[in-house]
Amino acid sequence: MLSTRNAYASYRERQIMTAPPEYLVALIYKEAILHCKKALEYFNTKDISAISNSIIKVESLIIELLSSLDEEKGGEIAKNLKTLYLYMYRLLVDANVKKNEAGVKEVLSLLEELAATWDEAVKKTVVSTHSGDKEGTNSAIRKS
Repeated sequence: MLSTRNAYASYRERQIMTAPPEYLVALIYKEAILHCKKALEYFNTKDISAISNSIIKVESLIIELLSSLDEEKGGEIAKNLKTLYLYMYRLLVDANVKKNEAGVKEVLSLLEELAATWDEAVKKTVVSTHSGDKEGTNSAIRKS
C-alpha cells in the first residue's frame, strides 16, 4: 500500500511540475476551497487545532497565488487580484486568531467565484490561442 501511495505522490508531483501555469492556478483554487470547507466542518465539531491547520493551509495557498502574479504583464487585473488576495489573507488571519467562522465563509465565497471565473477565462484562452492569440488572458500570472 505504501508503494502505491509513493507512486501516486511521484506521479502527482511530476504532473504538477510539468503543468501549465493556468492549470496550477486552478489547482490552487480547488485546494484552497477544499481546506476552507474543511475548516468550516471543524468549526462544527469545535476542533480548534484542525480549524487552525486548515486555515493555515488556505493562507499558504493564498500566498502561493500572490507569488504567481505578474503585475508587469498582468497590469490592472494582476493588481486587483493582489488586492483581493491580500484581503482574503487578512480575513483568514483574523478568522484563525478569533476563531471566526464568518471570515472563512467569506473567503470560501470569494474563492469559489474566482475559481469559476478562472475556469471560464482558461476556456476562452484555449479558444483564442487556437485562433492565434498566444498570450490570451493568462498574462496576469508569472510563467515559470
